[in-house]
Amino acid sequence: NPPDVQLLHCLANDASGGDSTLADGFALAEALRASDPSAFHTLSTWPVPLRFHDDRDDIRHTAPILEHRDGSLHTVRFNNWIRDVDPAAATDPAFYDAYLAWWRLVRTSAEVRHFRLSAGEVLCFDNRRMLHGRTEFQPNTGLRHLQGCYLDMDLVRSRLRMCASA
Repeated sequence: NPPDVQLLHCLANDASGGDSTLADGFALAEALRASDPSAFHTLSTWPVPLRFHDDRDDIRHTAPILEHRDGSLHTVRFNNWIRDVDPAAATDPAFYDAYLAWWRLVRTSAEVRHFRLSAGEVLCFDNRRMLHGRTEFQPNTGLRHLQGCYLDMDLVRSRLRMCASA
């Protein structure tokens, strides 16, 4: 399940390429609803297994790519690199048709912004709404180092309340 807030601190970005990409996942979901209501419905209802595992952790979560609460879009989950095997999807092309429609929209939309982070800059965004990535970069052309950090909104709101009462 994605953390609420992500911060990316650019420590160095001298390599060729590696521009950051950012898009409003909620706006893209609305564009999908308008262009392909069936795909929107599938991605809003199909439980997708997600998994991150390494030598220390085995984190799993299952939820639709487009999660709704109280009739409104609440979370967009789109990370192809942690999408786990789904035996049901393997036998039902409806999921992959919807997933491909979403993938194409994300890759081609004019809503996707490209920009270059410079050393010292910090990018902070709502990780349950915004989609982020980067373009290809050439590691042999210079140093590129971004350090990430995640925050949960419960802790952010708590800190804001504590600062307001001080």
